[in-house]
Amino acid sequence: MLRGDNRPRATGWRAGTMRRAVVAIALILGLGGGNLALAATGACNLPAGAAGTTITLSEQDARAELTVTRANSAGRKFKIEYSDEMFVGKFDAQGRAVVHFVLTAPANEFSIRLAETPLIVCKIDVADFSKIYRVVMRWRDPVRLDLDVVEPGRQAGGVGNINRNRANADLRQGMGAMDVIADPAEDGATGEVSYVVANGAGLLNAGIPTLRLDYASRGARPEPPYCGEHPRAAIPFEIYVISRGEVKRSNFSTARVRCGETMTEAARLMRLRH
Repeated sequence: MLRGDNRPRATGWRAGTMRRAVVAIALILGLGGGNLALAATGACNLPAGAAGTTITLSEQDARAELTVTRANSAGRKFKIEYSDEMFVGKFDAQGRAVVHFVLTAPANEFSIRLAETPLIVCKIDVADFSKIYRVVMRWRDPVRLDLDVVEPGRQAGGVGNINRNRANADLRQGMGAMDVIADPAEDGATGEVSYVVANGAGLLNAGIPTLRLDYASRGARPEPPYCGEHPRAAIPFEIYVISRGEVKRSNFSTARVRCGETMTEAARLMRLRH
């Protein structure tokens, strides 16, 4: 059983060809600092002392993509603080990192913490926030949770059943796609998976999708620490549903199960009431 409480919050891919609503921001942090004015939908505060750093920020269907390039930073981490969430990026051998996360409001602000650099604050708006239908699952323990969506009028295991293994990026197997998949990089960081339909009216006219949770780290036969009274048995998580410009947040926790007991698929995939 899953436990949850619903707390409404007043705020807010489409089948076929996707209309891109993208705000692109290229920030070259070189000599000096100050503010760089952007389009009406975004702005970043550029501090002095961030020479050699390039930041590119874009938005599509409330999915932010942040690319940070920084010389001599291979292997280093940086943090993105957005609302109550913390997302972690890590620079590759070329000193480049790409992070995706969901924006859960029409107007958004977040900060970037880089080593030896003052705080960078960015703002970005979401175009057509009222048209998007999106389900976001977030958690903060270093485990893998999966969101399983069955679209209205569809059956589990068939067309319209969208999850991490059936992400449907080409939109041939349903109306929506699983377009953000990120497990926590470390304790305290936010893990996130998200299903989206860019123009949600068609989906909602057909009904409400069925949402299910798969505690993938636990598997079909749970062993410690994912069962019994062990520390990873009960994992708190949140579900955000963005629909018609409003956002509803629900808090849940995974249920405790017996160690070593084989679980059927029906027992593993627990339905989320939303």
